[in-house]
Amino acid sequence: MRPMFRKLLWFFGVTRADGEKGRIRLRRRFYVWLAVLLFFGGGGTFFYFSSKSWFCATCHVMRPYVRSWRESVHGQKGVECIECHFPPGFRSGVAAKFRALAQLAAYITGTYSTKFRAEIDDASCLRSGCHDTRLLEGKATFKGVHFDSVQGDGRVPKQVCLGCHTEPDRLAKYDDHEFMHKNHVTDHNVECFHCHSEIRHGRNPEPEPSDPTCNRCHTGKHDYTAQLYRGTGARGVKDKPSAMWAAKVQCIACHQFPGGIPGHAPRATYEAGEKACVECHGKDVEGMLASWREDVAKALKKAADDLAKATATVQARPSPQAEQLLADARHNLELVQYGRGVHNLDYAVAVLRAVSANAAKACDANGEGK
Repeated sequence: MRPMFRKLLWFFGVTRADGEKGRIRLRRRFYVWLAVLLFFGGGGTFFYFSSKSWFCATCHVMRPYVRSWRESVHGQKGVECIECHFPPGFRSGVAAKFRALAQLAAYITGTYSTKFRAEIDDASCLRSGCHDTRLLEGKATFKGVHFDSVQGDGRVPKQVCLGCHTEPDRLAKYDDHEFMHKNHVTDHNVECFHCHSEIRHGRNPEPEPSDPTCNRCHTGKHDYTAQLYRGTGARGVKDKPSAMWAAKVQCIACHQFPGGIPGHAPRATYEAGEKACVECHGKDVEGMLASWREDVAKALKKAADDLAKATATVQARPSPQAEQLLADARHNLELVQYGRGVHNLDYAVAVLRAVSANAAKACDANGEGK
């Protein structure tokens, strides 16, 4: 073995055992060097692959955002996620990587939030090869003057703010209009229609408020809830949307409090509470949520009892007409039962009344009416 090569092996901790020809001995520094190689080599590999947009989709909660990116102009032109979300520069990139690792750790441990929020620095948009000028420049001040194409009074319900900001302390300056516009429009390029639910600028209205975060884990598990909230889905009952749905209130505006549903990771589910009602509507609504739940429970019990009695009657003398009436009644009962009637109290009560009415009609169809 050449002396230079032998010295190189010795430097890395590889030597030949004394008195044992051909036997290799690995010293402690060999494992140190191996650890260093794995750390930097593995870290570099992870750094490279985690910079690709497809890597973001490995977390299932990010898949809707990745799909949206693919369909956007940026995605079609091959602009990677980090080119917008990471400011230019090595130091900024490393800092952003550590923040991303913290998010990855939160995802693995199940402590991540269900409402994601990201801010794009102007420097990302102005990096070489991208945009030349800032799309929105200077100070923007709005005092109620809009173009003729705008319809509506521009009112912003406080619950709309809770669709993005789940922390009540963020609403301390809700009435400071100049600050709110500067912070959202000038500083962060937030579109007007995103907050002003009744403003129309010739664009399509904002999509109905069925929060995608609720269906992100178990697709289709909230169908009954979404239908009840929209005031649709019942058989033989006129549609009646909830007032909250009409105001475009997102699910997270009420479901603010981390829940403890068995089988779910911490902070993976959020429960609604009276505190959320009071934050928007004031102390006059204290006790209202409990009263709603009690009203729904009583109506559900009565409807279920009526349906059970009618089912027993029809089973003794079945007929196609009666069985169809009972099928519609079961569908309506399940809509309120699984959709939680408090999501749309008036509609839920009307649907449960239809359950009892169908049960009575089924008995009448068999000649067993009272």
